[in-house]
Amino acid sequence: MRGNFYIRKLALKAVIYIIPAHMCMAEDSFSTQAKMYFTRKEYGLVEALLENASSLKDDLLLLLAESYFHLGKYEKAKKDYELLFKNASLELKEKIELRLFDIDLALRDLEGAQQKFKEWIDRKNKLPTRYVYELAKALVDRGSFLEGKPLLQSIPENTPYTMRARYMLATVMLLEKDNNQALELFQNAQKLDTKCVEDYLVLKLLILAEARIFYQEKLYEKAMSAYERIELNSPLGREASLELLSLLLDLAFEAQKRSSKAEEEEFLNKASQVFIRLRKDREIGFLEPELLGKMALIYIAKKRYSEAEKLYEDILAYYHSLSKNMSDENTDINIIPYTFIKDIPEYKELNALNKLIEENNSKLYNLEKLQTSFALRKIEDFAKLKEMQKKLLEDFQKIEPLIKNKIKENALRHINNIIAEIERGSAYLSIKKMNNDKKISRDLGAYQTNNFSEFYDFFFGPES
Repeated sequence: MRGNFYIRKLALKAVIYIIPAHMCMAEDSFSTQAKMYFTRKEYGLVEALLENASSLKDDLLLLLAESYFHLGKYEKAKKDYELLFKNASLELKEKIELRLFDIDLALRDLEGAQQKFKEWIDRKNKLPTRYVYELAKALVDRGSFLEGKPLLQSIPENTPYTMRARYMLATVMLLEKDNNQALELFQNAQKLDTKCVEDYLVLKLLILAEARIFYQEKLYEKAMSAYERIELNSPLGREASLELLSLLLDLAFEAQKRSSKAEEEEFLNKASQVFIRLRKDREIGFLEPELLGKMALIYIAKKRYSEAEKLYEDILAYYHSLSKNMSDENTDINIIPYTFIKDIPEYKELNALNKLIEENNSKLYNLEKLQTSFALRKIEDFAKLKEMQKKLLEDFQKIEPLIKNKIKENALRHINNIIAEIERGSAYLSIKKMNNDKKISRDLGAYQTNNFSEFYDFFFGPES
């Protein structure tokens, strides 16, 4: 049975219903305390303090709605904002509309967001750039390119969202197989001024995308030049260097097939330099098998077979040991390197459930804290709430091994794929070694035979 079935089942049980409390503190003091918590971004305390009140004034209801939003409780936030909207001033109504737009996007209700977008444009003729970009991005992520593209194109120059909008538009062109238009957009976007911190990462993404298009179009010199423009210490530096390494090795092996020794040596030397830079930046360990595999290919191309063989043996020894340990049902998932489990759905679900349990613990703690701080009357059935949390933990402990086994199975499959890939590289090394040995044997044989004939003829004369 899949882990997410248990996650959903437990998540339903995990909802804690707080019994409304009768607060015996001055209203002004109550309001001041709620505002203080909100200012300190202690949204959980705002929630615990306000959500049990039988009625709230609009200013406190707004604090509660905004706290729900920051806590990711979008449905609750939406309900309170819609309640506030009825009697709000025109200025507040506009702010609430924008927040409801955010909530629709967060809940992936794109139809609702598009309807609000249309109503706003009909009334005001312009929406703040952030909301245009967020809606466009959500539409593109869903694959609705026809709806997303015009929005991206409408974002003007010199805004904090211009560069990333151009990047996304170029990406859409790429997905639509319009490489020339995409390349032009990628290149033009690089000329824009950076307006915010995020733009520095987007700039590297633009250069990386340009390099990949050149690589795909077999414009190798331009691709190499683009890859080299991404500094190794930048967020995408290691990824760009790895792709550059792949390109140089491809070119080296192509040159080898053409028997172009000079070109082969040139590309191998460049590949070696990239590898040295990578190793200086950070020690290359077994958790980067792709990079180690390329290192072995450099050794093979340079006919340093013993070094390649040793490297393959070390990699295989590490992953065989890891695979063996993970096959043991008593092995905990904590021994699995994070890189092999971070994208596994069950691992994300396990973390989500752990987070839910922590949030409930935090909520219980906040309620106890409020009772102590403000001499609130005892929250009825508080012991019952604690009992619910205890039951949740007991259920979690029962199904946790099943979820962890699923995580181990997926990680083990990934690791076995790495082993298979390394073994293919090792087999390739054996073939290259065997061919090289045969060539040496042939050359030696020809040399010895020719010299023996000359020796025989010299002393004994030609055979009759």
